[in-house]
Amino acid sequence: MSSPGLAACIAVLVVAAPAGAAEYNLYFGNLHAHTSYSDGQLTPADAFPYARDTGGLHFMAMTDHVEQITGNDWPNTKAAADAATQDGTFVALVGYEWGSPVFNHLNFFDIETLYGIDAYVVADLGDLWRQVRATEPPPIMQFNHPDWKPDAPKHNWKQFKYEDDIDAVASLIEFQDTEHEQAYILALDMGWHVSPVWNQDNHDPDWGTANEHRAALWAGALTRAGILEAIRAGRSYATADKNAEAELLGNGSWMGSIVNEKPVKLEWTLNDPDAGETFLKVEIVTNGGVVIHSYEPGAALVGGTFDADPGAAVTAWYYLRATMSDGAMIYTAPIYYVELPDAGTPDSGADAAAETDGGAGADVLLVGAEPSEDAAACSCSTVGIGW
Repeated sequence: MSSPGLAACIAVLVVAAPAGAAEYNLYFGNLHAHTSYSDGQLTPADAFPYARDTGGLHFMAMTDHVEQITGNDWPNTKAAADAATQDGTFVALVGYEWGSPVFNHLNFFDIETLYGIDAYVVADLGDLWRQVRATEPPPIMQFNHPDWKPDAPKHNWKQFKYEDDIDAVASLIEFQDTEHEQAYILALDMGWHVSPVWNQDNHDPDWGTANEHRAALWAGALTRAGILEAIRAGRSYATADKNAEAELLGNGSWMGSIVNEKPVKLEWTLNDPDAGETFLKVEIVTNGGVVIHSYEPGAALVGGTFDADPGAAVTAWYYLRATMSDGAMIYTAPIYYVELPDAGTPDSGADAAAETDGGAGADVLLVGAEPSEDAAACSCSTVGIGW
């Protein structure tokens, strides 16, 4: 239920974006997939057309494991992506998955450099970060399948230890299970500006057909440049329903944006075009995973507004979580609130220049800190890990 002091105004059937908000188109895809170039099946020349023509995806990234990419695998993947891309219909992206048995895995996109495997062999995440910092132009990074199982934990990149310059390229965090929401909350609490996507991580020849899980992007155009811009801006959400539509804006700016005025007016629209599928519950989640607003619409097309007041907090974040009638979940990218410094304080002009237009890679960043008592608890042991 709503917290005291936070005004809510529910308006069912709100479908139009607020005046002044940029208009984007919604596309569904998959940003984690494999072929026989690593531990999957067939080749990218098979995978991309299948995802487009049979899987019905608007975009897909091929991300074979970097330590297994050999010979002509990399140029062949890029050639297959170029051949499969049809602007306005389907976009094929090329990336790879970096993995560590200690720190978990990461996807990198929009990159030409193949990172060495030294960081995989030695238990020092700093080896990888040094390679990322040296990469020009900067790539896009995605936290993959964060682990949250006490019986066999990976250490989730030092439990999302904040690195401000790496945050500038860390655009995405992957869902493959509802348990991954705990990692999403921790990452946001630690200061990372990451937006969620639900990927399939295909190892069988079922790109787009393995399940209904989708990465959803609001982009200006279905082109490679348009999709990459949407990822960098953080306009994404994770959905376990193949075509559920979700918008979230804060003070007129799209999800993934930083805003500086409070209260933060959150506006959302949810829609599912399939007959019989409705939204049972809609929740607004903030720092520490606290639910500050909840309602149960029981309809297929719903919307609303909610004024979230961060109070004395210097930083805050807000995302929308929706539960559908068939149990499918949706998690949107956040709206970030960052308080501007008082006029006349050091560097206030530089901070003010970053007002409102910031996305996942903006100059104004949340300050990484240890999780609060309300944050998702870490169950991982760190004994013997050379951090």
